[in-house]
Amino acid sequence: MKLFSALALSCAALLHTATASAVTSASTAQQAVHVLNRLGFGPRPGDIDRVAGMGVRAYIDQQLDPAALPLPAPLQARLDAIPTVNRPAGPVLAEYVAANKQARDETEASKAARRAVTEGITRDTLDARVLRAIGSPRQLEEVMVDFWFNHFNVFIGKGDDRALIQLRARCDPPPCDGPLPRPARRHRQTPGDAVLPR
Repeated sequence: MKLFSALALSCAALLHTATASAVTSASTAQQAVHVLNRLGFGPRPGDIDRVAGMGVRAYIDQQLDPAALPLPAPLQARLDAIPTVNRPAGPVLAEYVAANKQARDETEASKAARRAVTEGITRDTLDARVLRAIGSPRQLEEVMVDFWFNHFNVFIGKGDDRALIQLRARCDPPPCDGPLPRPARRHRQTPGDAVLPR
């Protein structure tokens, strides 16, 4: 009887250890999925294992220092190939304003020219935003950009916003002196802020 009790107790202990190990690994994966969904646009292939391996805390710390996360070369090459995004805001806005002025004469050719300029700016800007949201390792930064664009209700179809919205699509993370301080984040000026015409 004692042998049976000892054997049953040993089996129960082994079963408990195996179950606890499975629960721990499942909860680590669940934590990784949770943080990837909350701090980014969701997990990409391989992200869950990478975050589970490095730890959630390390991933969060990494996301809080976006300057330390370089854009992958293929993503950077695709962003560099988008024409409007790589131009200064002044010439893009000037082209947009000129197309609008020209379209005031109400000819079909001038309207088509305005439509081509507007659609080109819009397409390039949206392409860059989607590419960054999908491919950037700086997921927290991309989610914050999306949040602030929505918070300030920046609508790409509204007036001069069509020409100026490309500033964010063009910018790499704004320059700063290392990671942002944890307790109080400070506002960072984008490179395009100084270029806006008055």
